[in-house]
Amino acid sequence: MVRYCTAQDVRTYTGLSITDAPDADLEDFLDPATKSIVEQISVAVKWEILKSGGSGNTYYTKYAPIADTDGDMVVGTSEVSLYDWGNTADADSKVPVVVTAVSSFDGKITVSSTINGTVTGSYRYYRHEVDQILLRQATALYAGYLFTFTKWVWIPESYQLGPVRIRSSEPAWEKIFKMYVRVLNYIQRRPYAVTGNAKPTFSLSELQPVEISGDPE
Repeated sequence: MVRYCTAQDVRTYTGLSITDAPDADLEDFLDPATKSIVEQISVAVKWEILKSGGSGNTYYTKYAPIADTDGDMVVGTSEVSLYDWGNTADADSKVPVVVTAVSSFDGKITVSSTINGTVTGSYRYYRHEVDQILLRQATALYAGYLFTFTKWVWIPESYQLGPVRIRSSEPAWEKIFKMYVRVLNYIQRRPYAVTGNAKPTFSLSELQPVEISGDPE
């Protein structure tokens, strides 16, 4: 999986030094952080019946923009999964469809050959405008949080040194998590709207129920 950030990004945004957080120690947290951010900023749609674009080899998703899910900040053919159903009553009849192009903004998907049957799609979409700089920052902060929490969570809030009791300041992982939440809120405050004739619009009655993680707006 490609990552939304690097180990150096983690150190840059958290203030950790290379001594505190060398590349090798951060490596295990970059993939989980990227996957978590994908889950936080996009919504999953499963087995949606796609609307034909009219040509037989183009289809439109109900929700757009289609989201990047593999961390490369590019929406490509791997971001969607399409099936052609020979018999909608028989799940064993479905076969994978080869996708040749994806247009994220309007939810347009082009397939390799004309299909006459029912086509379903699974994908994720953005509900908010995604700024790549904020995306990198949020991912780096979350990776830093995972790293510092794992490394330092067992340090006691206070400890006795002879007759003196010493109280620790706010833990590093807690500070980093607060920064992460703040940046994530910035991303989630920016609604993403597709207006005009950018894509066909459908009524709910035109589609079968779809399984969605989260509440689409």
